[in-house]
Amino acid sequence: MTSQDRGRNDRRAFAGYARWLRPTLARWAGVGLIVFGVLLSCDGEEPEYDGVWEVVPTPKCLAGVRDICFVTPNDGWAVAGHQIWHYDGSSWSLFRDLHPADPRYDYGLTQVWFNGPNDGWFAGDEMRSQSDYRSRMWHYDGSSFKEVAIPDVRHIYKLWFNAPDDGWAFGGYYALRYDGQKWYRTDFPTYRWKCCFFWGPNDGWATGVVSIWRWNGVNWDQVKEVSNELRCVAFPARNLGWAMGDRIEYSGEAPVYRYDGSKWTNHEGPFRPADRFYDIEFVTVDYGWAVGLDSYFWDGEFWTYFEVPADEVGGKGAYCIECVSEEDVWVGATQGRILRFKGFK
Repeated sequence: MTSQDRGRNDRRAFAGYARWLRPTLARWAGVGLIVFGVLLSCDGEEPEYDGVWEVVPTPKCLAGVRDICFVTPNDGWAVAGHQIWHYDGSSWSLFRDLHPADPRYDYGLTQVWFNGPNDGWFAGDEMRSQSDYRSRMWHYDGSSFKEVAIPDVRHIYKLWFNAPDDGWAFGGYYALRYDGQKWYRTDFPTYRWKCCFFWGPNDGWATGVVSIWRWNGVNWDQVKEVSNELRCVAFPARNLGWAMGDRIEYSGEAPVYRYDGSKWTNHEGPFRPADRFYDIEFVTVDYGWAVGLDSYFWDGEFWTYFEVPADEVGGKGAYCIECVSEEDVWVGATQGRILRFKGFK
């Protein structure tokens, strides 16, 4: 995804500032109320972000939507359970319903990546039992769809392509690479990596259980050890990166780390003890989203909470996010739901 150099408009900047300042001033009793009142009087109304997640109709499916990828605003793909869906600019429809040859087993798709309209990749698992599952991968060239042989890595958490002939797949305890002809297992143990981000073939990051790693084109080097599971990592700029995830213990806040161009530090934001994060993505340095049980919007200064609507049985959870633009953001959620955010009003 490329970032366009677009700054915040005055209303959004002021709104983000006021939302941060409000709880601080509240602790200052009368003085806080006076100052806050002055701030609000600048435009005559309370500034705030006005926008909601809308549920988009999808094919019937009870599995969570694990990944979404858009080639263009009118060409999108998503995976949920054993289904592959396609978006044509107006609606989502079923593209493939995959089942193993043995009816006792099932597929659980986890990743989709498109280098272009005629170069798409899908990955997941053939689930034989709770403890027995095999990695699977498929390729779509715009007309034909076929399975591709890969080494067994025991669950693929993340796909990433720097180019059509330079791909990565992280799963289990090993990393796979694609050279344009075949997938092969590298000599680099993944240390249970869950996500990655690459600036190019010689500069990348990977996060997972208790560690953050960096790729220099030859080796992976551990740059930070943490005490939690980092499930997502993204960079809107070289000197601004975020790594988020879920706590290993059942107490405490979800782990959130910020990179300033030289080091990673723990970031304390307006996050709640129950939060956990599965994916994060940015359009610019001042526009991004992090999703998990709920969602948070980044305006370049602060994270702001946005509730994710619950499903029909009361479950909540957003597993993946795709920012097509500031006015077109998609999220894959529980119970085969896709949510869409059409920008702030």
